[in-house]
Amino acid sequence: MLKLNRKTEYGLMAIKYLQGLEPGHPASARDIAESSGAPFDLLSKVLQRLHSLGIVQSTQGIRGGYALDRNLEEINFAQFIEAIEGPIALTSCLSEKGSASCDMAGTCNILPPMAHLNTKLNEVLSQMTLAEVTQL
Repeated sequence: MLKLNRKTEYGLMAIKYLQGLEPGHPASARDIAESSGAPFDLLSKVLQRLHSLGIVQSTQGIRGGYALDRNLEEINFAQFIEAIEGPIALTSCLSEKGSASCDMAGTCNILPPMAHLNTKLNEVLSQMTLAEVTQL
């Protein structure tokens, strides 16, 4: 079965939560975790990753927290997934560029179709913006 991992789901929950905030009123990781039911520690790591990529901003202090830092129309869904999970690959043997990285690469009869499918999936995910995904 094809599915996103929990970190990506928690990242989407955080983005959705942050979209509902009034400008100038950041939310703490604890507030986001409590409202979404996500584990605080894992959500904090996801938020830190999104901060390091410039998707959210982080403000220290008593009135600090997280807020959106970029227009979500500027971020495609593939970029978001890769920011959290790393390269998108349908099978464990495909690397970021679609080349094989396993012991069976020389004899594998499904590598070419899986690489093609992986490319098509990346194209579809790249055509969707993060704003589009969180507005549905």
